[in-house]
Amino acid sequence: MLSCANDVFAQLSTVHYIPPFFTSKIAHNSIDDYVLLLSTPSDTSFYVKIYEGTDQKPMDSLLISSQQYAKYDIKNKKPNLGILRDVTFLNKALDAHGLYLEATFPFFANLRGFSRAHGISITSKGKAALGTSFRTGHLYAGVNDNENTYNLCYHSIGIMATANNTKVSFSDFKKGTVFIRTKTEGKNKKQWTSLPHDVVLQKGESYLIAEAAADFDHGDENKSFGTLIESTKPIAVISGSSIMINPNGGGGYDAGYDQIVPTNALGKKYVLLKGEGGENVECTVVVATENATTIEINGRLQSVRLNAGDYYLVEGYHFDGGNNLYIETNNKVAVYQTTFGSAAAVTASLNFIPPLNDCSSSNEVYLSDLSFMGDNAVINVITKTNSEIEFIDTDSKKSIGTVYANKSNVNYDAKHEWFTHKFYVPKGVNAVTVISDDAISVSMTNYSGVIGAASYFSGFLLTPIIVPLGGKLAFYDKESLTLRLKQGNAFKEFRWYKDGKLFETTRKPQMTITKTGTYYVEGVENSCNSIRRSADFVLQDLEQVEVEEVQDLFVEEANNELEEMIISKTFDRGVLVNLKYKYNSAELEESSYPYLNEILTTLKKYTTIRLQVNAHTDCRGDATYNMNLSQKRADFVKQYLVKRGIAAERLLARGLGETKPLPFISCSCDKANDCSETSHALNRRSEFLVLSE
Repeated sequence: MLSCANDVFAQLSTVHYIPPFFTSKIAHNSIDDYVLLLSTPSDTSFYVKIYEGTDQKPMDSLLISSQQYAKYDIKNKKPNLGILRDVTFLNKALDAHGLYLEATFPFFANLRGFSRAHGISITSKGKAALGTSFRTGHLYAGVNDNENTYNLCYHSIGIMATANNTKVSFSDFKKGTVFIRTKTEGKNKKQWTSLPHDVVLQKGESYLIAEAAADFDHGDENKSFGTLIESTKPIAVISGSSIMINPNGGGGYDAGYDQIVPTNALGKKYVLLKGEGGENVECTVVVATENATTIEINGRLQSVRLNAGDYYLVEGYHFDGGNNLYIETNNKVAVYQTTFGSAAAVTASLNFIPPLNDCSSSNEVYLSDLSFMGDNAVINVITKTNSEIEFIDTDSKKSIGTVYANKSNVNYDAKHEWFTHKFYVPKGVNAVTVISDDAISVSMTNYSGVIGAASYFSGFLLTPIIVPLGGKLAFYDKESLTLRLKQGNAFKEFRWYKDGKLFETTRKPQMTITKTGTYYVEGVENSCNSIRRSADFVLQDLEQVEVEEVQDLFVEEANNELEEMIISKTFDRGVLVNLKYKYNSAELEESSYPYLNEILTTLKKYTTIRLQVNAHTDCRGDATYNMNLSQKRADFVKQYLVKRGIAAERLLARGLGETKPLPFISCSCDKANDCSETSHALNRRSEFLVLSE
């Protein structure tokens, strides 16, 4: 059995946003039986909290580990959950809709839905799905010429905001595209091609738009490909189709949705594996993100030049005898595959394809509950040549197949560095762990009768995310601002740009800036030389930030930050750790212990350092009481570490009460309702300061 470790997480993530999506209320056999599958390769057991929309109280918490996946039965536990919505929910901000999932360790989140006639499988891309610019796609549709079915057929887009005051715009529609309005006046429908629509959302809110087949021109049913979505702050997007006619037209229609990733996370090279459908229905669509985009299919340059938002259809006959399709472009593109679970034209699904990466997101993928549609699961794997792939029955821990990628089987890959494999899961096997000694992209297809589903479980890389320490407001207090990268430990080098010009290259995941402007960073991957570009970070005069956003100053990789300070002997500042105390108590919330255990790991590694533990309270209550409470909190943390082997003389516990609130939180307990609950929670914090060696 192979052993492996993950360097970068994509679908495997500590945070997942799953927006709602749309179908017609009148669509017969509409998908209404939903389950949420949660799994992880982690040997440590931990809880995943499940939130609905803007609700700050989790609707459930599920325990998972590598030995135990969790299934949340939405239909029976939460039948009114805002996931699949009809026309009455279009074109307005939705609060109790969509899902937000979080945990202290990375996990997979897969939403599956099915009915008597239709099925879907949507794998959340985790943090890799969050961004500010997207190009959408959907099932590739045949000509819709049946009056009995076109009232059922829709292409739709669902988004979910991750921060307050997020402005979202939809634009770059093809000529003739018509989206449904909540209200119509006769036949006078809004054509958004001439008037792009903007909306402002708060954290956790969602928004849905849909294009109706009844408004199609029956000549091009696919005008929605390439719609541009832009936002001022990161959002998550699901794009797809409801009850759409299959590509060869006539007979058979199905549903397909997928979560997509932002344009800066796309690539220029792709390998696709054909599904189980025939070449007349297996279709791939390439969507350009830049002007003057050229396309090579299986090594042959196509006589087409695309502008941003244009799409190009690659028909199924381009798949070679090994079920492979190789695509290469000169600019980044989004690739959407209409694929099938069987030869039947009614088992369609939608796959948003990850680009080829010298280092992909994971080399271990766990696929659970594979028999949810019957014993017809197929696992598709893409990996580097000269690697080994092993398939393990997760329940019995027995190997059920090993493949050696001795040489490339992708014919038109000039460097001959990629290998693909289709693994037909044996009947009776319900969960499979796929591991390799190199990075892998893994997808699953399944079918039962007329139901089909497909989704990718790995392959999308993280992009660097810029976080201003202390929020943007800190810049105007100090006339300088430190920018730090979340997931910074995934990269070995950082190239910082201001207004499009390179101004510094560094090996540290942070930068101090002293001027306003537009900044971004290129990160060079640790395990390879792949370059990932962040979204723009715009610092404008007098721009401020919502208090909710400053939660990002708490370092996710606190032990790495602490280790950096120890190595560089930088002892002039502390590390804020996301320890959350129970209200009016010295005890920590359960979710805080993994963060504290990371500090414990660092203390055991560097046995000569001493740490000061500073504990703070919010400003509610008597000042003397708060000072005593904070001291108890600092003592609680110290004792936790001492009981686990750290000498007491290496730790100094200090309670600071309400005397040191975060400087960028401008609120006062002297005024009623002046502080939000978020502000109070941020001030109830812990800080670790290196005293000496």
